[in-house]
Amino acid sequence: MDFKINNLKNDAKECILCIDEMSIKTHLYYNLSQDCIIGFNNSYDKKTYEPAKHVLCFMLRSLNYDWKQPVAYFFINNSCSGITLQNKIFAVISRIQSTSLIIKVVTTDQGSNFVSFASKMHVSKERPYFYVNGQKIFYIFDPPHLLKSTRNNFFKYQLSFLNGLTDKTYLEQFYKLDQGLNRLAPKLTDSHIYPGPFQKNESFIC
Repeated sequence: MDFKINNLKNDAKECILCIDEMSIKTHLYYNLSQDCIIGFNNSYDKKTYEPAKHVLCFMLRSLNYDWKQPVAYFFINNSCSGITLQNKIFAVISRIQSTSLIIKVVTTDQGSNFVSFASKMHVSKERPYFYVNGQKIFYIFDPPHLLKSTRNNFFKYQLSFLNGLTDKTYLEQFYKLDQGLNRLAPKLTDSHIYPGPFQKNESFIC
């Protein structure tokens, strides 16, 4: 990886660090080449013999060019939060900073553990950044999840704007009227207008 980094242009070294936590199926297997069992709780500083139920993943993506690179992952028994999450994030960022790559932005979903981390870093709309080793890093929630939250709130509540309130009724009326042969919105489906419990958690139909 260091060899590839050294051959990048300077503006290609500016990147965004994407962080996500996912649930995984508990499974153990023996890695012959490393002579160890994979699948136990294994953070950056300690390992316990509890089967991992989650994985915390870190991936870099260039801001100006089309490249991306997974850089770290941690198998964890429970959802990562508090000082443990903060230590992992800072450890990964510090390791990346030791190369010539420049992290400009960190992005996550809106999970309660990440919201708590942002709060501890004093991130706000007036101060949308935090510091690691003296370097300013902006913090954003990823746009697909923001779109999903906006969609779900639009369907559940009336949102207030300067010129009035939103109302899902108008969207439903348009969808019912737009069922002819030549539709104005041919890609609009029942899943978009009447999402079920699982579809409300999907961002690709927002």
